[in-house]
Amino acid sequence: MIWWALLIGALVVIYTQSDAVRRYSVSLTAIAKGINNTPTDPDIIARLEWMATQEPAILSVLREADPLAHLTSAYRCPELNAAVGGLASSRHMVGLALDFGGLADEVAAATRLRANAARLPPSLHFVYAELTHIHAEFHDPLRKIDPNPDATRYSEQTPGGSSVSLG
Repeated sequence: MIWWALLIGALVVIYTQSDAVRRYSVSLTAIAKGINNTPTDPDIIARLEWMATQEPAILSVLREADPLAHLTSAYRCPELNAAVGGLASSRHMVGLALDFGGLADEVAAATRLRANAARLPPSLHFVYAELTHIHAEFHDPLRKIDPNPDATRYSEQTPGGSSVSLG
């Protein structure tokens, strides 16, 4: 019976949210754990709509060396963020972070983004390479949230991590 409720809830989201918001809030972990990851805050929705205009340039650079590069995570509600072990201050929860996977070498991918900074959105603030993906953070287009002051500390929090600041 719970699966019917989840299916009906998913169909409501499909028909009421924009493509960008729907795409950035879909999560297999959320579905498996019965977590509603649908954003309702108008600021978060606006950021996710805007994020859809930023993502293609990053994927373009990543796919030059890694054709299988793809988005692995975007928006996370606080409950989902906790379920996946995200940081309490994660920018995913406010619609200002994207994760990309399918990379042969995450550190090389982050370095490649830095080397191609002129081809990337000026809103891209920070890229961090983890063992399984790269994490990208953005300046807030609504100018309500300051850049993450702890971004350069990510590499200290995850063994094997490497950070690349983009300004």
